[in-house]
Parts: sequence; C-alpha cells; structure tokens
Amino acid sequence: MPTPSGIQQTYQRIRSILSEARAGAYRAINAAMVAAYWEIGRVIIEEEQQGQQRAGYGKGLLVELSQRLSTEFGRGFDRTNLQQMRAFYLDYPIRDALRPELSWTHYRLLLRVDKPEARAFYEVEAVNSRWSTRELERQIHSLLFERLALLEEAKTLPIGAVWDYHCMKNDVPAGTAWIADVAAYERRCMAMRV
Repeated sequence: MPTPSGIQQTYQRIRSILSEARAGAYRAINAAMVAAYWEIGRVIIEEEQQGQQRAGYGKGLLVELSQRLSTEFGRGFDRTNLQQMRAFYLDYPIRDALRPELSWTHYRLLLRVDKPEARAFYEVEAVNSRWSTRELERQIHSLLFERLALLEEAKTLPIGAVWDYHCMKNDVPAGTAWIADVAAYERRCMAMRV
C-alpha cells in the first residue's frame, strides 16, 4: 500500500505535468491567435486594399466584415478590432518578428504607443521582464520610456545646467522654487549619473 508521502509525491508530479501542459496549450493558442490576427490584417491590407494603407471603401468593408465575422465567430470582430488587426500588420509587417511571449492584448497596448522607438522599448521590456498586460499598460501610462530617456539626457549635462534643464523639461516658470533646495536636487541628479 502506498504511503501518504508517496501519494503526495505522485500527486505533485501529476499536478506539475498538468500545469505544464495547460501552460503550453495556452501559449500555443495565444501564438495561433496572434498569428491569425496578423493574417487578417494582411488580408485586409494586401488583398482588400491592394497594399494601400487606406482605401476609400475601407470603412464600409470593415463594417461588412465585422457583421459577418461576428455572426459566425462571435465577439472580437467589431470594426475597432478589425482596424487594430490592420494596424497590427502595418506596424509589424514581418510575421516572424512577432514575439511568442506576447499576447494579442499586449500587442493591442503596444499599438497605442505612437513612437516606434518607445514601442520597441516596451515590447522588449514586456518580454524580458515578463510583464503582464496590466503591468505593460501601467508602464506605458507612467511614461517609463520617456522618463528613462529624459534621465539619460540629464546625465550628459554639466552640473550647473541640471536645474535649468529640469525647469525647461517640466515647464517650471523662471523664478519658481517648488523644489526648495536646488543644490540637493542637483546632488540627486549627480548621484544618478554614477
């Protein structure tokens, strides 16, 4: 007869197998759906619009496609989502460059970032730091890319210019002393350079 510890070990091994299988299935489904949405964007751009970014009949086409796809496949195919799929293809024209670690929701959030260099930064950070979609959205809304870029710019300034630079970047009116100790502020900025 198996011992309680033997049963527990067996249970843990089986539990691990099932958990890994579920996670693998989720990743496979996610990758397939991201690829499908990319393909839908490609079809809309290349076939329906003959490779043009915009076509005069595009809105009517998307409305008709939305109605038909929603009837057959359910939610997720409204005109806004089809526009996002089209934008997805335009912004990520190389399918093999898509990151399998990112979900469709990650990509939808990334599509909202206007600057390509900022979008690339958030994409890499989301993968490397394993950001959830909620964390990615938080970092985008907190302007992490812009804050880090600003910090890098400040590191290149001479010591005396840090306060002037801060005032210029943050639209602080001349003579406004909202940071009581300018020298302390400059010391903090210098510490960040190290």
